[in-house]
Amino acid sequence: MKNRTLPIKSVTMSVSRLAVSCWLAAALFSIPPAQSSLNLPRRNQDKFSSFSNLNSRWRRSPSPIPSDPDLQWEQVENIHKPNIQNCNTKPSIKEEQPIDTEVMQVQAVDLDSNATGAGQILFSIVSTNKKFNINPSTGVITTNKIFNRDEPDREKVDYVTVKASDRGNPSLEDVCTITVIIEDINDNAPIFDRASYEIPLAQDTDAGAEIMRLSATDIDEGVNQNITYEIRPLTYPTDIDYFRIDKITGVVTLAKALDKPQGSVFLLQAIARDQGFPQQEATTDITVDVKESNNKPPIFRENPNTVIELSEMYKDFNTPIKFRGRVPDSRGSYGFL
Repeated sequence: MKNRTLPIKSVTMSVSRLAVSCWLAAALFSIPPAQSSLNLPRRNQDKFSSFSNLNSRWRRSPSPIPSDPDLQWEQVENIHKPNIQNCNTKPSIKEEQPIDTEVMQVQAVDLDSNATGAGQILFSIVSTNKKFNINPSTGVITTNKIFNRDEPDREKVDYVTVKASDRGNPSLEDVCTITVIIEDINDNAPIFDRASYEIPLAQDTDAGAEIMRLSATDIDEGVNQNITYEIRPLTYPTDIDYFRIDKITGVVTLAKALDKPQGSVFLLQAIARDQGFPQQEATTDITVDVKESNNKPPIFRENPNTVIELSEMYKDFNTPIKFRGRVPDSRGSYGFL
């Protein structure tokens, strides 16, 4: 094989290029003997930073760290979006609470550096109902209205959509809809189905017979709408001995046979109480009138086999045709059937 001899001109150009490269390296970088780390000289730092920024996610910070001014860098590219951590939380608030009642705090994280806008999170509400507010820095949600779970609003649950966005360029965001439960409070008393009760009671009614039923409703929910009943005398304490009430159903029965004359009156008060806290109640009056016995049977005045004859075109619908029986009244006289 023959040895190849390079032209003198080519060798001269290669050596020149190597010398220029070494000079550039020496100009850009220097490693002092007493230091093992690489420093970027301040006089060339801006040039290197400008060159590297073309395809880099980092840049030199405008505020250098005092202890190491040559090595502070900040993130340029927005890599990660915020992530809301507690989106599935279902906070609850009680109805009738004042405006600005705290609901919950939205928590979000961003893996970008919080020293730059790319890692700084701002919170906002994107719902259009304006029922809630949010602190843009802390993420604390508060109410912007007074909620009413009962009639007519029936606000048992509500929703608020929040957004967590960073300050990078372009800005990245995460959106979450949070379910807010409105809890019932015992803010309504029971209501009876009548303003008062007037009950006629036959004098010979058997003990244990049902004579009436109390009924009340409560528009609250849960234990706040569970009702128990009570009756108490208004005139004579012993009047209550004649009556018994089922506290759950409100059914009133005769506790013992009546020994009161016809025309006697029992004046009672009915109470309906819910089981909420604080407990609410309603009252109404009961008047029980003792009437004559209903056990007197009717008797026939004429033979029931009497034949009654009517013409085919008879149209007098207002005149009685024939009285076939009569019933004795309290005075011993008879009325017709």
